[in-house]
Amino acid sequence: MAKSTLVTVALLAAVYSQGVSQSNACATIAPAAAISEIATFSNMRYTEEHAYGETVLLWRAGSCFFGLFESAQGLQGDTPIGELQDVTYSPNTGELKFSAKLSLGLIAGPASPTPQPSRDLFSFDGTLGTTRLIGRLIHATQLDPRPPVRNVVLVASARAAEFMGGSTTYAAWREKWEPILKRRGPKW
Repeated sequence: MAKSTLVTVALLAAVYSQGVSQSNACATIAPAAAISEIATFSNMRYTEEHAYGETVLLWRAGSCFFGLFESAQGLQGDTPIGELQDVTYSPNTGELKFSAKLSLGLIAGPASPTPQPSRDLFSFDGTLGTTRLIGRLIHATQLDPRPPVRNVVLVASARAAEFMGGSTTYAAWREKWEPILKRRGPKW
């Protein structure tokens, strides 16, 4: 999966399982907290050189969820990463909401003739099930702050799940993913 210029939005999420945003107890997960893999959901499509679609990798630390979100829109290769924000999750309904800042590429325009990192904001509002993640996805940029809503269906993916393993505590997970977030994270 990491074989593309997948325009990846990897989002680190701290999700409170009672439908409260990250500003609660899940905003800071204890480094020694034991974690477990929930699932990987994807609708990724590949050609010889390109990848298109989204992938969500979710882990759990107690009642808190965290993970990565990828959005591929072109050549296969390294993927940009952004931190999940404003996350809510309701275990009673499966409702999951979040936003994530990314920089998917460079843009130039009338306000800035010099190329600069894009300011991509993804917002998701949907339902997390055991085999599918379904919802509405919005991808806004500084050039298109009010884009249309797109419906997405991501199914459980064993192929993508192979990237999830290796960490047993939240600190170990952060240690594994932090260098990637630093290198490929949002530039705004």
